[in-house]
Amino acid sequence: MGYAQEYATAIMHRGRVPMDPADFVPDWADGPRKAKFYPGADSLPLPASGYPAAACLDRGLAALGGVLPTPGERDGADS
Repeated sequence: MGYAQEYATAIMHRGRVPMDPADFVPDWADGPRKAKFYPGADSLPLPASGYPAAACLDRGLAALGGVLPTPGERDGADS
């Protein structure tokens, strides 16, 4: 049996037969960043509020110069 097969077998049985080191405890605080890191940039948390009630894709596209679709176009009735 090759090394990879032995390791795979050990992984499958590690609940019953502990692997070395048996007393290992991960340091969960020492993990990777949850966001992209930009050196020298200030990090700002997102606001805690939710979306405004009037927020929708159509209004966002219209604010960028798009034309608001008619209700039939929006629902797919004209396709």
